[in-house]
Amino acid sequence: KNNNNIQVAMGNIIQAQASLQKVNYSWLPTVDIGGSAFTGKAFNTNFDNTSGNVLIDKLDPGNSPEISGYNVGIASSYNLNIMRQLKMGNIADLNLALSDQAKNAARLAIISQVSGNYFSFLGLQKQLMLQQQLLTDAKSTRKYMKIQYANGSVSSIRLAGINQFIAILQSQIPSLKNKLTQVQNALRILTNRNPGKIITKNNFDNIQTSGIIPVNLPSEVLKSRPDVAIAEYQLQMSNEDIGATASKFFPSISLTGLLGHATVQLANLFTLGAAFGGVSLGAAVPIFNMGIFADIKKSKGAYYSAHYHYVETVRNA
Repeated sequence: KNNNNIQVAMGNIIQAQASLQKVNYSWLPTVDIGGSAFTGKAFNTNFDNTSGNVLIDKLDPGNSPEISGYNVGIASSYNLNIMRQLKMGNIADLNLALSDQAKNAARLAIISQVSGNYFSFLGLQKQLMLQQQLLTDAKSTRKYMKIQYANGSVSSIRLAGINQFIAILQSQIPSLKNKLTQVQNALRILTNRNPGKIITKNNFDNIQTSGIIPVNLPSEVLKSRPDVAIAEYQLQMSNEDIGATASKFFPSISLTGLLGHATVQLANLFTLGAAFGGVSLGAAVPIFNMGIFADIKKSKGAYYSAHYHYVETVRNA
């Protein structure tokens, strides 16, 4: 619950869920609302009356008219390649399932590291206690050996031997303490805590080892392994990607709709306003695009690699 790596995996699941939602939302049209305004003025205008109407001659060509206007409306668009949409939906589903298995893989890795370090911690505690007890016993033995040596019962070689044995025991204790510190720090970091000591009432002698390893392990257990599931999902995603790439040869349908209001004003002459609306429908199919063939070949290469990665993962498992 407190491990950072598992939280990263949970974040990847959230991203995969959002990607799946985005693909599903692609079945819906997009709607935008917007508008624009403009204004302008003509310069250096020349005016010739060719209408024959003498009243128009009274217009002053030096008074340049101003033009202004605006438009506002709603624009809706819908672009769809049905085959590609279906394939991308399948890929998004598989990606979400893969992300969930990646979370399971992270959890198993953390469980393995925590349990392994925990048993190492108990084992090192026991080993350090035995080493310190052995050192105490060796020093006690040396004490009595010195008395024997003073009385001539043992030689100096025996006394030198026990001194060397005690020196070896003393040199091993700092290494055990260092390993014990490292294991404690690792356990605390795995649970998202700062390095420090771990207090536990448990000890190595309380560990029950009977029944840990089952006698018969069926091959069905492979289906529950996250690494095998991940490799299988990757293989399926590579297969779907081939179809998604090939779907570029299928027709793409586009539908656009407009609805709004616009006005144009020519200073001193007229003001024109109107509501407007329109719909356009189109479809396109590529007839010459060699890049699609290269993309399909690339997707098939990825599927080829995913296939042998899956086989290798199953064999390793």
